[in-house]
Order: sequence, then structure tokens, then C-alpha cells
Amino acid sequence: MNIKGPNGHIAKVSDSGQLQVNAVTQNLAEALNLSGLVFTITGTETAAGANDFFFYLKNIGTNDLGLSTFSASSSVPTEIQLHSVSGEPVYVSETAIIPTNLNLGSSVALPVISNRDSNITGITSNGIIVFEECAIADTRCDYDISSTVIIPQGKAIAFSRVAGTGAVKFTVGVGIIAQ
Repeated sequence: MNIKGPNGHIAKVSDSGQLQVNAVTQNLAEALNLSGLVFTITGTETAAGANDFFFYLKNIGTNDLGLSTFSASSSVPTEIQLHSVSGEPVYVSETAIIPTNLNLGSSVALPVISNRDSNITGITSNGIIVFEECAIADTRCDYDISSTVIIPQGKAIAFSRVAGTGAVKFTVGVGIIAQ
């Protein structure tokens, strides 16, 4: 038996009255990206000294953000730390980083303050969320966060590095969690 919808689409029904359908599954990241809700943020910064914050990101939107990946390389061996932070950042020579939407056909913008600087002060670490050891200079280190770091409205994160010298190249994967 077939049922014809108002637009001419036909739905099949089995003899036992069950609707027969074809289904496609996709992972959440792909679904969010198709909606234009996944972004990447990249930058290069040389922190002024050991343990200085060099990247700051604050959620200024109404939806939660999900940070699922970060990768980095450093010109000297170091540990890169991702912190939950509070306070108002003070910059030496602030450079805004515009997040790139991974759906190049989307006009959705990521509602964040996203800056890099050699020594971001005025913020306090509320604790290290994750860290990645970059033990070999100029070698990319990746960290996939299996359960995603959720950044609620008004909350912020920042990166620091342990070594006192050296440039850090970094990429962060962030998505808007649609509600």
C-alpha cells in the first residue's frame, strides 16, 4: 500500500501497517557542520615568558560552545595547557582572530571574543582542563577531547605554555551547540 503526500511524495506502508522508510545516520559534528555551526580558530604567538597566557576565547553568544579538538606545535619543546579562566583580559599587543566557518557556504559567525597576545594578564586560571606535551620542537601535537569541553555563555578559556621561549602555532575546533 502507498500513501501519497500533498507534495506528491509517496510513502510505503507494509501489510501490517508499518511505515517503510530509508534512514541515513550522521555523526553530530557532520550535522552541525552542515548547519554552519563548526569553526576553526588558528594563530601563532610567542608568549613573553613561562606560563604566560597567549590565547583567550570567551563565549559571548546565547548557546553553549563545544571545544572538541586542539592542535599545536612549538619551536621549542613545551607543554600546552588549556585553562578555564575568569576575569577581564589585559593585552600587550592584542590581535583578534576571526574564526573560520568550516561550512564555506554558511554566513553563521561564531559569537566569541577570540584574541592572541604575547602576555595576556588580568585573567585567573580556574584550573587546567587538559594539556598536551609537545616534546619535540616543530612537531604537531593533537588533542581530541572525547567528550568535548562545554563553554557556556559568558565563560572563557585560555592557553598557556610552560616553556619560557618559542613560538606556538595552534588550531582550535569549536562548534555552536544548537538548542
